[in-house]
Amino acid sequence: MCFSKDLTLHFIEIPKYRRQPRKPAAQQSRMERWMSYFAGHLSDQEKQELADAEPGIAKAFAATDEFLRDESQRMAYISRELELSDYTSNMNTAMKKGREEGKAEGRAEGIAEGKSEFVTNMLNMGYDISSISKVSGWTAEQILAFAREHSLPVKQ
Repeated sequence: MCFSKDLTLHFIEIPKYRRQPRKPAAQQSRMERWMSYFAGHLSDQEKQELADAEPGIAKAFAATDEFLRDESQRMAYISRELELSDYTSNMNTAMKKGREEGKAEGRAEGIAEGKSEFVTNMLNMGYDISSISKVSGWTAEQILAFAREHSLPVKQ
């Protein structure tokens, strides 16, 4: 993606990278060597070839080895990864639960609004409270309170 003559961005999708089989590290371009390193699907022999062909990769392997030998750093890393995994899992669960509760609440509000409109129409059409109660599922007391609150006519 070119933004200007001075700035160009290149996007590299490491998980999609597949090294050409049997191509020795010495024959790979610098980009191919680093992609092989980051993709991480290397045998010990391939790792050694990459380290021999690219000094920066040799330093990266050395830093990785040093990191893995330090138990406190390794445990801190594992702990942090678990925290991130738990956080992601909890957030996904909470979002799913929130969406489900929101949908249920929306349905309940829709039903309540629909019943209110229905009861309003029945009262305005002159139906008696007992008939409205049978059809709407509301008690006579609920209908009377609703009618008073909305100044609707009531037929006993």
